Amino acid sequence: MSFRASIRHHSTELDHSDLTGTQVGRDHERFASMRRNYLVSLFILELGWAMITMASSFFIYAQSGSVAATGLIVVCLNLPSLVLPGAATSLARRFGGPTIWVMQAGVEFMITLIPVALSAMGHLNTTNLLMFFLLLGILIGLCAPSAGLVRRMIAAPGQLPEFNGQAAQAVALATVIGLLAGGAVYTTLGPTWVFALGALSLLPGFSLLRLTKEPVPHIDGEVERFRGVFEIRRNNPGLRAVCMFTGLSVIIASYVVTLPALAQMIADDAKMDSSAGIQSLLQASSVVGGLFVVMAMRKAHGRVSWGLVQRICFLIAASGLLLIAVIVHRDVSPLIVMSLAVLLLIPIGFALTLDQSILATLMQAGAPAKSRASVLTGYALIPMILAPVGQEAIGIMADQFSVTSALIIIAVPALLLVLVGPHLNLRKALDELSDEATD
Repeated sequence: MSFRASIRHHSTELDHSDLTGTQVGRDHERFASMRRNYLVSLFILELGWAMITMASSFFIYAQSGSVAATGLIVVCLNLPSLVLPGAATSLARRFGGPTIWVMQAGVEFMITLIPVALSAMGHLNTTNLLMFFLLLGILIGLCAPSAGLVRRMIAAPGQLPEFNGQAAQAVALATVIGLLAGGAVYTTLGPTWVFALGALSLLPGFSLLRLTKEPVPHIDGEVERFRGVFEIRRNNPGLRAVCMFTGLSVIIASYVVTLPALAQMIADDAKMDSSAGIQSLLQASSVVGGLFVVMAMRKAHGRVSWGLVQRICFLIAASGLLLIAVIVHRDVSPLIVMSLAVLLLIPIGFALTLDQSILATLMQAGAPAKSRASVLTGYALIPMILAPVGQEAIGIMADQFSVTSALIIIAVPALLLVLVGPHLNLRKALDELSDEATD
């Protein structure tokens, strides 16, 4: 999963149920071009981001030989967000989603020029590369609720789940292409060109500039502050369930931190000079399943219990990780290990992307109107907190024991959750929230 698919944005916060049929039709047409612009710009942004993250994880693992050190990328990206939710909420309410989106694209472009210059001058190293991600983490923290707010604003009435699915599909396709392209560019031209292309990919973010002219919505009555999010979560079992299962899904998805080490193992067994190409192939396989999320969302919307979908997603992901652990442990040819790992990573990525797309939709639809910015800011904090924790924990286990042990430790608890899933009260709360969101 791109660990960055949680940062774009918002404006009109009218509930679709409050619009007349004529108004719904007008808003549907008014934002039709913006939906296309959003998906195209999101695709290009994620294409460049995939190239940058692939090159950075390969560079850091090649320098350090440590899975835990590679996991520091996610730590630097997400740590600043822990102290910025209040500021992010205030910015979203003050300026509106589109303005934050455009501002983020411009500032991020400038920040990304830093590793371009360092690499061109031969001064790029693990320390300053991690500092680059720390700066990005501060920017991401300030723009945390942007994606959910923008999508809710421009989605066609009653089509929020499908629009989230289209966004997930765009991210998945861009990530697959970006990871493969990143490996090829890194191998042939070096990291400088990877970061340069990544910086240029941010410019399409300005395609939403016209949306900044939309009025920032005024909410009547007292608007709850960010700290009120915790009370909202306690009093709403459905939102609490979404938060819990999102956290579990993020922790399972943290297995991706082991892919550079797995690629290096395959390259060493095959006596290859570089593992960049293998790593990009493995990472691309882990997200290619996201291409089928739109179809799955359309099939499941209004027909299947989300609690059942959750158990199926966890079953697919956990089973796939266990099989990869067995394959890596056995003494087989590197070609077989790589081929089977690629085939297994596709359904794992599909299951986790589908799960997280559904949960994000339920949160966007179920958040109370007057506190939507703060609720979505709090929701964006979940992957920002648990992704670095999960990746560092898994990285340390992989360094201390083995990649096989780390994968088993992730997979076994996930399988247990599938078995006890029907007995969790939160599953029922999740289904009830689903019924409300799809009415």
